[in-house]
Amino acid sequence: MLLQKAQETQTLAFVDVDGTIAGYSEAPTQAEIDARAGTREILDEETGLTLSTMRTPELCMSEGVYEASKRAGFNRQAPLCFVDKDQRLYKPLNTILKYTHNLDPHCISNPGTGIWVYKDGAYYHDKSFFVQKKIDDQKWRANVEALLEVVDSDCAIRRTFSKLEDPNSYANGATDVETLACRFELRYTHPEGGEQWKTFVKERVNSLRGTTHPLASIAHSIEIVDESVPVTGRYQLYLVPRRLTKEGASNHILRSVSEESGIPTHKFTMITFGDRMPDLKAGLMGGGDAVGFFLLAGGSPLTEYLVGDKRGQDFAGQSLKSIVRRLKPMDNKGFYLFNMYGMPRPRIVVIADQAFSGTKDAESVYEFLKLIKAWSKK
Repeated sequence: MLLQKAQETQTLAFVDVDGTIAGYSEAPTQAEIDARAGTREILDEETGLTLSTMRTPELCMSEGVYEASKRAGFNRQAPLCFVDKDQRLYKPLNTILKYTHNLDPHCISNPGTGIWVYKDGAYYHDKSFFVQKKIDDQKWRANVEALLEVVDSDCAIRRTFSKLEDPNSYANGATDVETLACRFELRYTHPEGGEQWKTFVKERVNSLRGTTHPLASIAHSIEIVDESVPVTGRYQLYLVPRRLTKEGASNHILRSVSEESGIPTHKFTMITFGDRMPDLKAGLMGGGDAVGFFLLAGGSPLTEYLVGDKRGQDFAGQSLKSIVRRLKPMDNKGFYLFNMYGMPRPRIVVIADQAFSGTKDAESVYEFLKLIKAWSKK
């Protein structure tokens, strides 16, 4: 389905879920549900759609597709997303309002498990992604655990592991999904010292790089993905294999579709939607010579740092100055051209809080898609 749609439309969409095409409420409003429905109708018909998300793949499947995927070799346990009397239970996601219209895309990309392509009613693992990136998903987690035994002898890092990293959490109903083969989630929950904690983790994890230690290559194999939101006091890091990121996956999917279809990459349009730093990086730097759009969803904490009162200030310890100074306003409010030396093509960046004021999450995405669809008919 992904290849077919990509060939038909020569457009690939990479869409974050939480904070982008879904809010964080367990009970979304009818306006959000309607926007999700309209968004999916356009994306399903007019793009090759990938949900590029930190949600695990089983959280993106309806019951029938999940069961078919299990028969096809998918080996992750069912998500326990329904809570009854403080007990987590399985309930088909297609019956839970929170997941409405955010299931069964043409492809799922998840840092931690890789790329899953929909075919004949089920999802199949794109093993070529791991092969090309030289990622051994059978050994990576154990290798990182061995590294942490050396560099984190006092468990200062491991004490900030989320419940997901305890293999007993899923069985005990403490988490909705089981541990991931190629991802560690770290959370800092104290009211102060979040930036110092991130620096500390990065220094420790990387401390063996460039040394002759037997585990130096393991340290080099780790990429640290930062999904922190300092304005809300949320500090969160992920340890994943190098290039097993949103940007790495979108580049792989583009190249794969190009090779299989025979259509050169520069003939494709890539539209990336998101609200956090990993999405911004994927939208600006991913895609090579494809035509590229990036929509920063309404309500994103990044808006203030890109075009608002905090313009150019560091966000979660990451400098945005080089990005901000390269955003050149276009004729339409909230539309910017982004270009930097070495990029084969500039990117069009849309700040939804400016372009579609008063909308957020799915509603802002839907307004953007309706506008692009109207322009395409002119």
